[in-house]
Amino acid sequence: MLSEVNSEDYCIEGKAYVNNDLIECSILISGEKISKISKVSNIDIKKIKIGKGSVILPAGIDLHVHFRDWNESYKETILSGSLAALAGGITTVLDMPNTKPPVNTIENLKKRYEDFKNKSKVDFGLHIKPSYEILRNNKINEYFAVKFYEEDLKALPNFEELLNDKKAVFHAQFGLDEVSAVNYVLEHSKKLNNIRFAHISRAESIELIESYRRKFEDKKVYIEVTPHHTFICIDDVANKPKGYSTVRPPLALRRDNEAIINAINVGKIDFIASDHAPHSLEEKLSENPPPGYPSIEVMYSIFLDSCFKGIIKLNKLIDCLCVYPARYLGIKKGIIREGYYADLVIFNFENDMVIDSSKFISKSKFSPFDGWKIKAKIETTIRRGKILFNNGEFYNLNYPSKNIIELIN
Repeated sequence: MLSEVNSEDYCIEGKAYVNNDLIECSILISGEKISKISKVSNIDIKKIKIGKGSVILPAGIDLHVHFRDWNESYKETILSGSLAALAGGITTVLDMPNTKPPVNTIENLKKRYEDFKNKSKVDFGLHIKPSYEILRNNKINEYFAVKFYEEDLKALPNFEELLNDKKAVFHAQFGLDEVSAVNYVLEHSKKLNNIRFAHISRAESIELIESYRRKFEDKKVYIEVTPHHTFICIDDVANKPKGYSTVRPPLALRRDNEAIINAINVGKIDFIASDHAPHSLEEKLSENPPPGYPSIEVMYSIFLDSCFKGIIKLNKLIDCLCVYPARYLGIKKGIIREGYYADLVIFNFENDMVIDSSKFISKSKFSPFDGWKIKAKIETTIRRGKILFNNGEFYNLNYPSKNIIELIN
């Protein structure tokens, strides 16, 4: 069994996604990295052969998670969120800064960093909220990017000079209006060279950003989409409790789902991220439910199932969930290639799986995808060579996580 592998060197043999194709091969893992990919392995070491109904893919990288903790630990903790990530085939995450208290001071940033180092079971990076205290201190390097929320957007012109060499991320939304907020950000970020639009949900937003990218080809402008904005429209939850439709940005129309799917398939979308936003079941079923869904455990499986059904191209899914996020972070992950970190996930396609949020590892037992029957079950998740999740059980959880900065170095 894979869970019995504790040595530094071992081989996994079976069908794997290598060089944009599914091929039968042997993947030799030495320490944290992939040292050899070949058709047949004659090396006398531990070999694991996966079944014919299984496939080895790069582990996912989720650029948008809310692992709560602190004053909202009843919703999620860094530990429970990172375990949920492993169960969902995700080995690297970027955590959002709208915690309670928020990550907008040096003190809170350093505390968040240390908490992730001590508690997280996946590799990580951190966002901060726009903060003069942090951005003016050139010695602070514990964060990866600056996240602007709706309440921060109007202050963007005041931060442009401080952000010209930083990565900026935007929740583009004014009330219920995403498109005008996207336009505002584009108009007020001319001095910025690296911006990412989080959870884009409207067809008009995609075309607006595409038009800007064509005009300013030298700038890096990224589009991120979520599973709920890709596959669920407002009509799908019209007869369900209010919590099923409460998310920011709001769920859109079927034509917007179709536009996002098409944009993924033609290469207009850069990243797929969960926007994992856990809340308690009681909160989500209340009269005033908070926005968000906890999707990190099912995102990869849902998208892979859509590939199985011919909706989304497999190579585009791997690009948006693995290859491009790794490139954005500047780390050797997201590709099954010699010299890269051995971050892998094994999926099984033999039996259907029904999504049941009551069985989530996450503390949040709620999902708009409840009852969905999908054909992509995660068997095993490997992070930097160590098998951390296998057939519903966790292993090697004392294996330390690393910050993105450590992985770059």
